[in-house]
Amino acid sequence: MAGGNHVEIDWSGVSRGIHTLKIGLDRDSQRVGMSTAQKVAAQVRARVPVLTGRLRSTVRAVAVQGGGEVTYGGGLPYANKIARRTGLWNTLAGLDQIFLRAMTDAARTEVNRL
Repeated sequence: MAGGNHVEIDWSGVSRGIHTLKIGLDRDSQRVGMSTAQKVAAQVRARVPVLTGRLRSTVRAVAVQGGGEVTYGGGLPYANKIARRTGLWNTLAGLDQIFLRAMTDAARTEVNRL
């Protein structure tokens, strides 16, 4: 078709927006991930039975790339036995939703900044 119409679209604004969103979400995932890990660690600590306090003291929130994680047991040979006996892991069901909600809110905030 000779002399057809030609449309050119400038995607540079979209590209910049996506880049800005990625930077914001990367930053937010680190902050929100660590905050969530601290909340979950507190929940775990509260549920760990205490005799000497040694096992409870092993529950920590630690920073990892992209967020945070919770450590438990610290190599204590009885840590998993206590967790199984007390049903510790069962009581934590649904705590991952804390992170999901927080990241959804963070993503909403980042999108609104665009």
